[in-house]
Amino acid sequence: MRLKGKLLSLFLVLVAGALGYLVMATELVYASDQRFVVIINPVRGNDFWQLKRQAPKDFVILQKRILQERNIKATWLLRPDVLFSPEMSDFFAKKKFRNDELGIFLEVTPSWAEHSEVRYVSKGSWSLASQVFLSGYNLDERKKLVRTAFNKFKETFGYYPKTVGAWHVDPYTASLVKQKYHIQAILVCTDQFSTDGYQIWGGWWGVPFYPSRENLLIPAANEKDKLGAVVLWWAARDPLNGYGPSVFDSTFSIQANDYLTYHHLGIDYFSKLADLYLFPQKGNFGQLTVGLENDNDIEKYGGEFEKQIKVLEEKGVAFVTASEFAAWYKRAFPHLSPSSQIGGQDPLGTGREAEWLMDIHRRIGLVKDKGDVWLVRDLRYYQPVWPDPYLVSKNLTHKLYWNVPPEIDSVRKIGKPHSWDLKLLSSRRAGRLFVSHWWVLTMVAVLVVLASFKLFKPPLVVAILILLGGGVLSLTMVRSGRLYSFGLGFWGPNGHDGVWHLALMQQVVRHLPPRNPVFAGTVLQNYHWGFDFLAGWTAKLLSLSFLDVYFRLFPLLLAVSIGFLSFYLGKTVTKHYWVGFWFAFLNYFAGSLGWVVTLLRNGTLGGESLFWSMQSISTLINPPYALSLVFLLVGFLFWIKMRKSNNWQSGVLLGIFLSVLTIIKVYASILIGLALFCWWLWQRFVKQEKNNFDFWVWVVSGTVSILFLLGVGALSHRSELVFHPFWFAHSMIESLDKLYFPRLAALRINLAAHWWSWKLPFLLLLELGLIVVFALGNMGTRILGGVEIIKKLATRKLEDFDVLVGFVLVFSFLFPLLFVQRGTTWNTIQFFYYFLFFSNFYFAVFLARLTEKRRWLVVVPLLFLTLPTTFASLRGYLGDIPPTALPYYELEGLSFLARRPEGIVLTFPYNKFAKNGLRPPLPLYLYESTSYVAAFTGQPVFLEDEMNLDITGYPWQERKAQTKQFFQSRDAIWGRGFLINNKIGYIYLVNEQKLPLSPGDLGVKMIFNNGQVKIYKVMR
Repeated sequence: MRLKGKLLSLFLVLVAGALGYLVMATELVYASDQRFVVIINPVRGNDFWQLKRQAPKDFVILQKRILQERNIKATWLLRPDVLFSPEMSDFFAKKKFRNDELGIFLEVTPSWAEHSEVRYVSKGSWSLASQVFLSGYNLDERKKLVRTAFNKFKETFGYYPKTVGAWHVDPYTASLVKQKYHIQAILVCTDQFSTDGYQIWGGWWGVPFYPSRENLLIPAANEKDKLGAVVLWWAARDPLNGYGPSVFDSTFSIQANDYLTYHHLGIDYFSKLADLYLFPQKGNFGQLTVGLENDNDIEKYGGEFEKQIKVLEEKGVAFVTASEFAAWYKRAFPHLSPSSQIGGQDPLGTGREAEWLMDIHRRIGLVKDKGDVWLVRDLRYYQPVWPDPYLVSKNLTHKLYWNVPPEIDSVRKIGKPHSWDLKLLSSRRAGRLFVSHWWVLTMVAVLVVLASFKLFKPPLVVAILILLGGGVLSLTMVRSGRLYSFGLGFWGPNGHDGVWHLALMQQVVRHLPPRNPVFAGTVLQNYHWGFDFLAGWTAKLLSLSFLDVYFRLFPLLLAVSIGFLSFYLGKTVTKHYWVGFWFAFLNYFAGSLGWVVTLLRNGTLGGESLFWSMQSISTLINPPYALSLVFLLVGFLFWIKMRKSNNWQSGVLLGIFLSVLTIIKVYASILIGLALFCWWLWQRFVKQEKNNFDFWVWVVSGTVSILFLLGVGALSHRSELVFHPFWFAHSMIESLDKLYFPRLAALRINLAAHWWSWKLPFLLLLELGLIVVFALGNMGTRILGGVEIIKKLATRKLEDFDVLVGFVLVFSFLFPLLFVQRGTTWNTIQFFYYFLFFSNFYFAVFLARLTEKRRWLVVVPLLFLTLPTTFASLRGYLGDIPPTALPYYELEGLSFLARRPEGIVLTFPYNKFAKNGLRPPLPLYLYESTSYVAAFTGQPVFLEDEMNLDITGYPWQERKAQTKQFFQSRDAIWGRGFLINNKIGYIYLVNEQKLPLSPGDLGVKMIFNNGQVKIYKVMR
């Protein structure tokens, strides 16, 4: 009996499964003939209401009566000012709306902002994109606005809505409402190039789909990328006539207020246009969204709305709400959006035809006039995804530019219309602008490291340290210069310093000596470009991206090299394994005592440069410095090995090798040159020894270094060093971002003002104390290395290496103590970097003694005091959002300009106040005066990167004044003369940056415009 029962149960399950399959199959077959109409009526409240003879609910009453008489359900999207109005919210809470769907219309108004405690900045018309859409607000503000609206909706109606809409919904907001409130349908506006100042261009032509998480214009290509809600299109356009640059074109739509007002067309046009969407030539269903906003004039459009409903009834369509359609769509297409084809004969009866072919990879717009030839007038690829420009960053302009870059666009005149041929698709190059092969380079670097391990065979513990330390050190670099949803991201100072080196890399592979990329028409002077030469030619010869070489390949190799060489130098000098180990460890992880100050002040860990100097963890963000360390370490190893031979030829070779430091990092060249000279004097006159090797090392290195300096123009101007004793110690307590003790600073200034008095001893004591704080704060636990130095001095057991490195330590401490750099005062702190680096050696000796004696109770606390600033600094490189980025819209423009013939580029003058109040990631043009146009185009720029022009001593202020005058002047003759006299070839403008006069007045022609970037060519 039990067996029979089990068999019966199994039979019933199989029958039930079969019936379920048949039901589903029947549903899907039935669905293939479905024609859905979704009535969506956006409802605006009292905010900015302008109709004097009509109240906000008057049009709603009319619409509801028309629909209720026919028992048609509708979706009403309520703007939040409706929710905050008791009269309006009570109206929609009535019983007659219970079969309808209520949702939220995401247009921002003052009342919504006020209830959300978000600042509403009115800068003109309420409909400006930066005010009305959530994309005009930062992410925190978007969260507040959404939370307030949804909570108010639930408070009023007892549930959360399933549908939202606006003419633009950014993907951050879409993801937020999907994940937190389970939204099912999202209404956005269909393609229009310029209507209302909203450029929405490149999505599927009026057909619903699953959007990408990064851009609601783009269909999801896989389940991971799929947002999970369905996009519906407002104001579906005429497939033929709706494609164009102006309001005239975009108003060929199913909207009554469009075709009646602008084209004086009637219900017949609407009916023909509706048929193109409800009865598509290819697809599993037909769908059309119809509706009118309540701020339309009843007398003009009320009757037409009723006519539309009657026409649609006659077509035998199914009227459903937005969420009902989304539910059906998800059942019918549970994975990805199906391909679709929309189009047909011109509804105006001209005989022309248009078709739109759409799938998850592309959209193709075809047009045929007469005959059999179809022309491709629009072609866009959706993969890889081109993220919404407002996904993370707020809209910085009053207009909306939401588009997908094209291969062919007859409106923007990009590409040429081609005869339709499937071969056209195969000609497209895969990928995206500035594609990174970082993973390939990572593997190459790992293989190089493994080969090095095989060659040098370091102990296992050291190999692990080098892999771990090199990886951690590289974290400051490897994430920068890669594409993210917000564009090309830059963490830490890479947004300025890294971009400068990218610009130099562009130059050194084109010209030697390199031209100044940010001061067009001049040769680069007063700057060491050796690293950029090596990196640039590596990228050139291996056909690699400059970004990958600079941010990934070289950092990984330099990090490993510093660890290897530190270990071998420490072990070679002292013959102790643990000295080498700790020297490598400290060169990766040693930090300042800044964390103690930040912990006491605000309970956080930080303060790497609180006492001015950067620490070990930041070595790679200054690649010339990192490369100079490799040369110094190699140089010391060869010095130790070769000097025993007392061979002058070896001295010449080593001198030439060390002189290369002049064009890699001039600070290192100065230090090693002075140290070698002083060492020779010490050996010759103190030790009374004569060594040909040492003599030729300093003579050759000094001579060749001077020749190099002459070659790079460093000796053709006045000295860059200015005598200014104790500037770093003083500014340390005066600067808000440093240690900052204002009372102590005021006391010092008072004492200095009366130094020739009884106050002199107190002044000297205070100055000495500040120097001690400067040194101790920067050195941290390294100060214990002084114990080893004192021991050597006391026992007179100084080795030759100790004397040479001692001179390096003395000079690297004295230079920043006594001098500052002309132009950029604080730049001489870079001398101090070498002081800290070689201080690590003596601290390593100290730790090695403790390690050999197994005094771990001392070693561990010392490491605990050493590491906090290191890991605190790393946090700034591991965040999701970097300080700055290069947005996709600029990448598109810069890529275009990079392909143009060489010409001097004029950019808008940098304004440091323009970024006030903005959240990261800031676009590079707002972040700082950088060299990004030169870096990403290879074109010489008239004026960029004022900081590096200061450092290199160029008179840039006059050009800045001329540039400002050009963009303000209304004198066409002067403006044209400025362009011609300065040989300007291109003008590059972003967002709100504008020409002062018309292009015709200035003799320029626009050659690129994606809405947010405009590029003009100066005509000759």
